[in-house]
Amino acid sequence: TDGGAIARLMAGVAPADKPYTISEYNHAFPNRYQTEGVLFLGAYASLHDVDGVMLFDYNGSKDWTTDKVDSYFSIARNPAMMALMPSMARAYREGMIPEARTTLTAEYSDDEVLGYPGLDGGAWGGTWLFPTTLALKHRVVTGSYGAGTTNVGSLPAATTAPFVSDTGDIRWDTAGLLSVSTAGFSGVAGSLNSFVGSEFGSARIAAADGFGTLTWVSLEPTASVHSGRSMLTLSSVAQNTGMTWDGTRTIHNNWGSAPTVMKPLRVTLRIGVPIAPEATAYLFLHTLDATGVVTSTRRVDLGPNGLEIVLDQAVDRTPWYGIEMVNTTAREGGGLPDRFSFDGIWPNPASGIARLGITMEAGQEASLEVFDMLGRRVFKRPIPPEPGRSTIDLDVSRFAAGLYQVRLTAGGVAKARPLVVR
Repeated sequence: TDGGAIARLMAGVAPADKPYTISEYNHAFPNRYQTEGVLFLGAYASLHDVDGVMLFDYNGSKDWTTDKVDSYFSIARNPAMMALMPSMARAYREGMIPEARTTLTAEYSDDEVLGYPGLDGGAWGGTWLFPTTLALKHRVVTGSYGAGTTNVGSLPAATTAPFVSDTGDIRWDTAGLLSVSTAGFSGVAGSLNSFVGSEFGSARIAAADGFGTLTWVSLEPTASVHSGRSMLTLSSVAQNTGMTWDGTRTIHNNWGSAPTVMKPLRVTLRIGVPIAPEATAYLFLHTLDATGVVTSTRRVDLGPNGLEIVLDQAVDRTPWYGIEMVNTTAREGGGLPDRFSFDGIWPNPASGIARLGITMEAGQEASLEVFDMLGRRVFKRPIPPEPGRSTIDLDVSRFAAGLYQVRLTAGGVAKARPLVVR
């Protein structure tokens, strides 16, 4: 209820006129709830306009090859932590989580500074002269440690749970759920199975079977729900193979062996997509490997509950999912919908038949072209004018391995997507 370490990390520690970086923070291993630390730190560091974040530590040993977590803080071989780094780093570095609207500045007098050691009771973490929970709502900095008069007694009263930032983007329900909701990034961490029905961004948890962290980040400069490309990440709890627990609190010295493993979760999400009555929406859900290569693709069509996505890690065996959203409603800026859409290529990479999704109006003449990396056209064929959604098979076995551009042209408008041939 006091905001814990996250609040104390932000509550007036930063000087008002100097950069502030965080390099001594982590949620230690082994820990069934460790994965929440990445979202907590990224969200509140963004709220406080922190200049740099470095988890302690990346790897504290000399072993850089064994797939095993061998210390309390190293994250290099911890899939529950590392899986979230791409999405959280993008959100943090691109400013997708806005800083606080209000900055509170603490001013300390000389007498307060000199008398401070007598107030902490010998506690390692010291004490604060104002409620640290203020840092869960506003940005809090220190203006001076030598002010003529102090103002810490006149700062606002303590905020109480659930803690909501003054931007409205971050909400921490201390009963067990942290949620972040912005246009381009949203995330949730906690006992997901205990918070079915909770929303983050445009997504709602429809079902879940355990504790985990889920993030959704746009890969384009638009809101996730409007983005043609976005990424979901689902992380749970990690441990070494054969790690032996004594109850739920300790492993003593039974660290197990390589490789590290992560508990698979099954989560159902419902995404609400704003569409016009005459329009439709659907998406392609891609499972991704550790290098971002698509390993499988399935199509999700709009239903009575929106777009319903099932993330089943026992089957998918990945924490990363790519989303290609197709919405024939008017664009976010208010323009007319496209007269045709190039909805995606799957599988991608491909080695045999690649399937191209396309939506066209009646009577449109269209063509398909493929170009290599030197811009040379290596394939061309007409596309029959079939109205509505359709699928085109493209035999890529005739192409050498490499990166290609697939271009569809209809009604004088051309659209292209990359294709990797293996």
